[in-house]
Amino acid sequence: MSYVSIGRLAKAIKALKRYQPFFGVTFLSMKRSELPVGAPRVWGSDENAFLESYYQPDGAPPGKKFFVPFAGPAQEHGDWKAAKYSGATLQRARTTDNFKDALIHPNRREWAFATDYIEKLKAQLPGVAPDDRLPVNDLAAWLYRNEDIPADVQQLQVRFLSDFHITDDELRELFKLDAEDPDQFFFSDPVAPDELAALTGGTPKGASFASRSESDLLVALVDAIRNKHQIILPDGFIESVYYSLKAQPFVVLAGKPGTAKTSFARAFASAMAEFFGGAVKEIAIPIGKEFTEADVVGYEKISGELAATELTKQLLLTERRKDIYIVILDEMNLSEVDNYFARILPAIESGTSVELPGSQEPRHIPTDTFIFGTINSYLDEATRLPLSGPVKRRANIIEMPNHLATIVSSGDRSAFDSAALTLVRQSLQSVQARLGTPLEGAFDQIKADALSAAIANGGRASSVELLDLLWEICQITGDLLTMGVLQDVLDYVCLSHETVIKALDRQIARKIVPQLSGPGHRVEALINRLSSHPNSAAFSEAEAALKALVETTDTGTGAVVSRY
Repeated sequence: MSYVSIGRLAKAIKALKRYQPFFGVTFLSMKRSELPVGAPRVWGSDENAFLESYYQPDGAPPGKKFFVPFAGPAQEHGDWKAAKYSGATLQRARTTDNFKDALIHPNRREWAFATDYIEKLKAQLPGVAPDDRLPVNDLAAWLYRNEDIPADVQQLQVRFLSDFHITDDELRELFKLDAEDPDQFFFSDPVAPDELAALTGGTPKGASFASRSESDLLVALVDAIRNKHQIILPDGFIESVYYSLKAQPFVVLAGKPGTAKTSFARAFASAMAEFFGGAVKEIAIPIGKEFTEADVVGYEKISGELAATELTKQLLLTERRKDIYIVILDEMNLSEVDNYFARILPAIESGTSVELPGSQEPRHIPTDTFIFGTINSYLDEATRLPLSGPVKRRANIIEMPNHLATIVSSGDRSAFDSAALTLVRQSLQSVQARLGTPLEGAFDQIKADALSAAIANGGRASSVELLDLLWEICQITGDLLTMGVLQDVLDYVCLSHETVIKALDRQIARKIVPQLSGPGHRVEALINRLSSHPNSAAFSEAEAALKALVETTDTGTGAVVSRY
């Protein structure tokens, strides 16, 4: 058995980009249909059938159908095309664009080659040299890529010329035949669907480790989450979350606001997508206070049909059952989980099918579905609800570490300074990701410039005076502040045109003081620290806010409570 090798197929895809799609699709379709010269006859549906036969490899992205490795002399990248490609782009090429003079088209349905079609088509090749003619070997490599073929290049050329009824004149003027090493052209096994999807920029039919190991995945997850997404976490945390999902595919991330629960879940999904390619889908669902089951799986219309939600469309109605799905329930306990997730919870655990409203057949959740929920404690946030026993039994509940408190309690000042710089870089990265896209805001370039200057040598993000004060504030406040709060403070200081001290003064008053409900001695200690600063008058706004907080002290417990 012999097949076109993956290396030869990659070479063909690259070589064919020089040529107009008309040659690879329309012309060959007409030739296969034996379209006559000068005598029009019905032709049209043949072209779409031709596309379906030769240009519909596995891996079509959503909304696309055909991969056409032709682009023309401009060398623009060949790409996946929508189902209407024949009736739109190709029709325009043969009726109004460069190729219309090579054809006779008396009415909507009838076509024929013009008597001088070879001369007209030759003028549309990328050049006049022999090497500019259509390469038969590359065309055959693409068209016969899935077939068990004789390991003989000349036999393959003869087959191509026969299948498409290529005349001697056409062969001489439009095509070229090259000699080629059969050991490089052929291989004993066909190109795997996932390999072909990678060649075409498509989406594999399902996630696969291929030749990689689970250790490779863990290294990739840690590297992407820490370095690309700049999320600061203790050693071993990322791996422990992965193991939890592997054992029980439902993880609830709990903890204070600002501990990067949602950011971590999204970074985890992004890192998985980088490793497994387009076979990973992230489905984010922000939970609202009045969330119901209809918001998750949809509801039955008056007609009896299903009004599907995004989760239902992407997860339950998908035909891509072998992909990896990562569902993120943000602020999960704002509403009653057992209510809005009632149909999904049992299916996660037991693999039972999900009954959908309306006339839809029950659907199973894809095997590799992993769910992240993010919650704040109902003891800390009155708007949150406690999780029920069944939810807690079906999930791993992981406390998102307040790594800022860990660093401060360890006394590791260098780790603190490094974390501060990383947080500013993270903010810059978020802004830069929007630049030049439809999401770019009017102030994004200004923000990017300011944040870039802040992380440069001598910039605000490395100001010794700023970092000294923030370090001491974090030591005084203990576990009350999080990385999220520190990042907000640093962002303000780096984006402000005020002096570093004035910017910090305002952020102490506006960002830090509202976090300080609890032991009043911390507030007193912070007032004393600011009062001892050589420029204590600069902290007027912070002192006023702190003194107002002191006034809320409960005489029995000594605790203070934020007014807001």
